[in-house]
Amino acid sequence: MKGPLYTEVFKEAWHMMWHHKKLLWFGLLASFIGSASVFEFLIKAYYRLRLEYAPSSNVLVSVWSTIIETSASQPGKAVAMASSLLVASTIIFLFLLYFFVNAQGTLITASAAYLKNKKNIDLKETWNTARERFWPLFGVNVLRMFLLFGFLVSLTYPLIAFVDPGQKIMRWGSALILTILILLVGTIISFIGLYAGNYVMLHGDGFVKSIHKAFSLFCKHWLVSCEAGLLMLLANIAALIIAVTASVLVMVPLAFLTIFYLLSSGSILLIPILLLTVFLFVVIGFVIAAYTTWVVSAWTSLFLHMDRGALLSRVLHWTRK
Repeated sequence: MKGPLYTEVFKEAWHMMWHHKKLLWFGLLASFIGSASVFEFLIKAYYRLRLEYAPSSNVLVSVWSTIIETSASQPGKAVAMASSLLVASTIIFLFLLYFFVNAQGTLITASAAYLKNKKNIDLKETWNTARERFWPLFGVNVLRMFLLFGFLVSLTYPLIAFVDPGQKIMRWGSALILTILILLVGTIISFIGLYAGNYVMLHGDGFVKSIHKAFSLFCKHWLVSCEAGLLMLLANIAALIIAVTASVLVMVPLAFLTIFYLLSSGSILLIPILLLTVFLFVVIGFVIAAYTTWVVSAWTSLFLHMDRGALLSRVLHWTRK
């Protein structure tokens, strides 16, 4: 490796996150479009490979049941309700998506600014840069998600549709093969999406050009990408363990307080229950925000080194000794 070691890159990303805690808000927003984990799609792959349908949201079922029941007696009112729900949902979704994508762009730009000069980050300037390059970055995210989940569905659907659940050996064998394929192709798509996002934000490239350059960069540094991705996966697992541990520590007293509240007639326990519930969400949100901010910064640093050709795979480094 002709540049810094992975550990140095990760420490640098940690320092940026620690000294610029305002970026955690952007990290939390960016996490909703999968800005952190290269392997996030594997979680969804696991649920599909269980050959079970996920239960629908009770709230959505209740709303649509009301609309269907109303349509029988008052079709005009049902159409108005469905249209209003669709319009409201679309507006909220687009509004949130705008902030999620801009938060991702802001994190990338802010990380690059810090890594280059180690000075204070102008969040207003980085946000404006992300806003100006919203559409190419939005296109990269849409393409990444479309390819990931389209690939996932196209591979798992035949297993769900045609493999007899009673044939356990064939079922598990097929699931293993599909998991390997999903891992290989899915990680490649994720890497290219990460690099394309950096080309958009840091080089000002358009949608098509950023994809082309990202693919070329991955082909040139595929081994470095895999090594870094594996380390990020380990960090992902560590963050998950921290989040689960913190949640358990909060949920145990919360469960006892809830039981006492249900068994007693007093409402004095309601306040600590609500406070602990809020604290639980804050802890989980903080872990997600910190992890996303750190990972985006680390990938940005790795991208800058790879783009300059200043990285050599550790495997190649060891074999050349």
